[in-house]
Amino acid sequence: MSPSDGFEAGVLEFAGKLRAFVRRRVSNPEDAEDLSQEVMMKVFRSRDSLRDPSKLESWLYQVARGALIDYYRRKRPSEPVPEGLSAEEHSFDEIGAVLGRSARRFLQTLPDLYRTPLELAELQGLSIAEIAARLKLGQSAVKSRLQRGRVLLRDKMLACCQFEYDPNGKVIDYHQRGPCACKSECGGPVAQVQASTVAGRTLPPLHYELGREQDAQAILGLLRGNGLPTEDLNSEKLLNFVTARSSGRLLGCAGVEPHGAVGLLRSVAVCPGLQGLGLGAELVVRAEQLAVQLGLAELWLLTTTAPGFFARRGYSQTDRSEVPAGVRGSSEFRTVCPASAIVMRKVLA
Repeated sequence: MSPSDGFEAGVLEFAGKLRAFVRRRVSNPEDAEDLSQEVMMKVFRSRDSLRDPSKLESWLYQVARGALIDYYRRKRPSEPVPEGLSAEEHSFDEIGAVLGRSARRFLQTLPDLYRTPLELAELQGLSIAEIAARLKLGQSAVKSRLQRGRVLLRDKMLACCQFEYDPNGKVIDYHQRGPCACKSECGGPVAQVQASTVAGRTLPPLHYELGREQDAQAILGLLRGNGLPTEDLNSEKLLNFVTARSSGRLLGCAGVEPHGAVGLLRSVAVCPGLQGLGLGAELVVRAEQLAVQLGLAELWLLTTTAPGFFARRGYSQTDRSEVPAGVRGSSEFRTVCPASAIVMRKVLA
């Protein structure tokens, strides 16, 4: 095989990922298709600039990223390039990471019967024998629960997205099928809201997106600054947080903690100085949308300072005795919030 044949074969191997990479960053389908063709032409025109064939994937990424940056500068010269395009990333290995985060979000909505064995197997890497010993079950029972749990998780993912596969059966792209728990990741560019002014104070343009592992310190700092508890938060819980950002800075967040078919709304916080501008209310709306996308029927919360705020958003005060067992067993109900906290509930549409 000649070097030319090797180059063309390598480009064809990554062609699907190239198109998917462009489509997820350009909301207009026609523009995305045109830009994908433009990227492919640039790839072949610039082939002589590839010095090391072993680095073909990262080189293709740089070509695609450059074409996207040029596209946004042509279309919207007065606006900044979307976050992430100017970052120093070097491969297309992002699909697995996105699907992994989404699977972990959906995993938290499974009944404990299936969720716990799956977490031990997939997240902690325990063998069937180790899981059986940990849960005091027979190995056949563990195998059955793992099998059923994986089917339930797969069905939730398929209800969310339609997947495209390469000839080897590997996922190379995905498209939102309906309401989707990874909407800001697989549903196109991150939602953006323009600047607004309330009572003479300005709320800057905002990007809303789901939480990621690297957001942990910023989220925890914001919550502590608002006097909210953080001691029971971990990386899995932070994945189900909605965040509001401006120029990369975290300005607000709200979390959903699934417990089977219901969930806990928690950690609604806004950066001091921006409170009273409607950001908190918008975060609650987006957290409720996430809860619906995760298949939750209702949200519960505990509050010591803001019952009026939540009442205006459809939450009604209720007695602790009515709290579902899963939510009642959460660390927020058991230990984190004081017994004097007000319990509120909202049935989701």
